[in-house]
Amino acid sequence: GAESYAANARGTIDDVGIASALYFAARPQLVHGNVLELSSGVGFGGIMSCVVAGAAMPKPSYEINPLDDKDGGETTNGEGSDDVDDILPSKDKTPLPLNLEKLTLSDSNEEILNECSKNTRICGIPSDKISLGLLDWNMPVKREMKNQFDCILGNDIAYQFPDVKGISRLAAYCLKANPYVGESIERDTLSGGQFVHVGPHTRDTISDLRKKLRSGYNMEVDVGYLELERFDLAPMILDSVKDEAAAEDKLQEEDKGYVAYQSQSMEKFSTFVAKHCDGYDGFNGEFFFPAETGMIGDDKPSRWVGGGNIEKDDNYNKPEDPERGSWTLD
Repeated sequence: GAESYAANARGTIDDVGIASALYFAARPQLVHGNVLELSSGVGFGGIMSCVVAGAAMPKPSYEINPLDDKDGGETTNGEGSDDVDDILPSKDKTPLPLNLEKLTLSDSNEEILNECSKNTRICGIPSDKISLGLLDWNMPVKREMKNQFDCILGNDIAYQFPDVKGISRLAAYCLKANPYVGESIERDTLSGGQFVHVGPHTRDTISDLRKKLRSGYNMEVDVGYLELERFDLAPMILDSVKDEAAAEDKLQEEDKGYVAYQSQSMEKFSTFVAKHCDGYDGFNGEFFFPAETGMIGDDKPSRWVGGGNIEKDDNYNKPEDPERGSWTLD
């Protein structure tokens, strides 16, 4: 269950990884086909995003690891299960989206990838659904990686402005083009590849990354925001029940428990989903992307000047409020 997974998985589980998992739990359809996670670290973000996407789908739509033969492979009538044991990942039962072909976890550090490998085994990911690869986004994109991925994941990967150039170029070339380009396919029938990024809403370089994808690679970028509310819980035993064992028996008999939270915190994250526009066919990047043709202006990092914690976005209409400051180019 979740406790054994968290206890055994190696590495740090940060709030961005949790926010990413919750994001994909609400949008499981994004995780399909060939999936690539950039700068995976120990793999928590990519693994959990796939697991929760599989768990969020109706039960017949996810695979059960063949090691799990305790229920004979029975399925429900298509309704998602409310049973925690049916949803949470374990070593012998891992929900994955049925249309997931392969998850590729990538990083530029080989030692970190070794930890990724251990975590995939701990989580019970079938070997035919996972691959690991050394990947440096500052290096040229290999031919075999171009136009290959249906979904690219990024969890707070744009730490510094120099990272923006390599990340945007890698994502643009590796992401699949829209399938209806040059074909008589209804626009709503299929979707092309999508680059999904989740990160702290206060990180300016995320805005720079979005701008680079739009202006340098003619990509469509949809922006969103989410809030992660954290409660630190502590068990609470009623004063009227003196004996601890009797208290636990009482709570089990009533089929309910009591908890109290000691503290509460709120974190905000920005999200975006980027995809290619109709003019890119998967092979004409050198002639179509402004960043490649030299038809884009000089890149400069953006900086928020003034009060508030508003993250700048091209589609964000700021009210006439002098206290909110303005955006400048350094």
